[in-house]
Amino acid sequence: LFSLSTPDVGITRAFEALGYAVQETAQSTRDRDPIPGLVAALSDGPVMLGPLSLGLLPYNPYTRGEQGADHYVLAYAADVDHIVLHDPWGFPCIRMSVADLRRAWEAPDIEYKRGYYRSWTQPKPMEHLSPRDLVDRAIGVFRVVYGDAETVVQPAGVAIGAEALHRVAQRYRDGQMSAAGREFPI
Repeated sequence: LFSLSTPDVGITRAFEALGYAVQETAQSTRDRDPIPGLVAALSDGPVMLGPLSLGLLPYNPYTRGEQGADHYVLAYAADVDHIVLHDPWGFPCIRMSVADLRRAWEAPDIEYKRGYYRSWTQPKPMEHLSPRDLVDRAIGVFRVVYGDAETVVQPAGVAIGAEALHRVAQRYRDGQMSAAGREFPI
């Protein structure tokens, strides 16, 4: 919701809109094992990871074989062979093997990723924001994203705004929406 380019840009924008500074890291190549760095970072608190290839998450029975779809999770503990994750898609305590995590985190089928093994660590509040300040910041970010949509996406024929909502509603009424599409939170 905070970016039309890549989701990781939107995640960083969301942290900033909430008044948090965060350490964002990624590797330029997949040659170096990211797990030692992840384990070290976990000593300072949870670590957000992504994009992960959704189809390579062995614990999720709904996504096997899903190609090119990204996903983001929160790592919060590690042992010798496993990382413990919170997956907001209904899997709050997953013990995933290091090998499976490394493979999914490499995200071989995510074409738009910027680097490899991206993570966000050490979120620190930089300012106290009132609920009204948070709303104002979110609206400001949405204005930027909507402006991007008008100049980048809409000329390519993709509906935005009210037109997009009407198209989705029509697909629903016409029975052209899958069960997963009907249940997906917008």
